[in-house]
Amino acid sequence: MNPNIVTLRFDNRDAMGEDEGKVQSIKLRVERSAVKHIMAWYGAYYAGDDYDVFINGRKQAKDKNGEFEHETVDTEAVAARTVWLASTSHPDSDQKPETEDTAEG
Repeated sequence: MNPNIVTLRFDNRDAMGEDEGKVQSIKLRVERSAVKHIMAWYGAYYAGDDYDVFINGRKQAKDKNGEFEHETVDTEAVAARTVWLASTSHPDSDQKPETEDTAEG
């Protein structure tokens, strides 16, 4: 599983969903680097609405315009990403990721 892909969810209490009075919830699977751009667009399109933004189920901080302030850290995702990055080596590199077996010390 690629840790650079996240689930971005918007829960909008003001947008009209299929059933009036229900929170409109939209989920997207996106590259982590796209989150700030999508949040900026959503914030502009739904300006003034009462909504929350979640990344992998964690509520995120947004400014008054709905733009991304900072990601609430998901420690499991950070650990998974670190392991994933360490396990992928550049194809032109002879270097292998350091493991406990190869660590000096």
